Amino acid sequence: MSVKVVGVAVVALVAAGGASAADASVIFSENFASSVGGNYGAPSVIPNSQFYVSAGNIDLIGTPSGSPFSCVDNPGGNCVDLVGAFANGGITSTPTFLLVAGDTYTVSFGSNLQGFSATDTAMTTFQVSLGDLSQTETLTAADGDKAFSITFSPTANETGASLSFLSLTAPDAVHGAVIDNIVLTQTPEIAVPEPSSWAIMLAGFGAIGARIRTRRKATRMNA
Repeated sequence: MSVKVVGVAVVALVAAGGASAADASVIFSENFASSVGGNYGAPSVIPNSQFYVSAGNIDLIGTPSGSPFSCVDNPGGNCVDLVGAFANGGITSTPTFLLVAGDTYTVSFGSNLQGFSATDTAMTTFQVSLGDLSQTETLTAADGDKAFSITFSPTANETGASLSFLSLTAPDAVHGAVIDNIVLTQTPEIAVPEPSSWAIMLAGFGAIGARIRTRRKATRMNA
């Protein structure tokens, strides 16, 4: 195949904007490693973290804070109990994000319902929100250590979007969903060629085929 033919193929493929696998990138993470343990009520900022208390009360617990509880994905570190000081609580990220329509955003974190045995029937629900998008999750004592991975895909661009967690129910007055190692990733939408781009690509391959047929014919005539 000549250089000219290869050039036709490359031009056709570039013009078509062929899809390729998109990689996820981390745009936010928080494990509360440097935070100070204690009870915090709205609207206070959780020290040395990227979250503030946006509703009720929360407890920052873990080994560094002197709590007897351990954190799921952050052993020896800190985590947030969404129920603190006898009230459901919520936290919201201080940084905000630009959500791009069609992109996929994944919120992952470790969680458990501490203070209960695995045979208890205790259960709690909490809401995870990213901007205008939200999803309600359920956590039971029987779940033990549980990894969550929640995906959102906005249908329109949104500016100033925050990541938040809100306790909706409490299994009792002093325990709630405990979360840690919060990571938010963004995966760009994979581009799909327009019909006109497909036509250009097919024309390019057609040109390749025609060139190959011409060369074969010329070879036979010269044989």
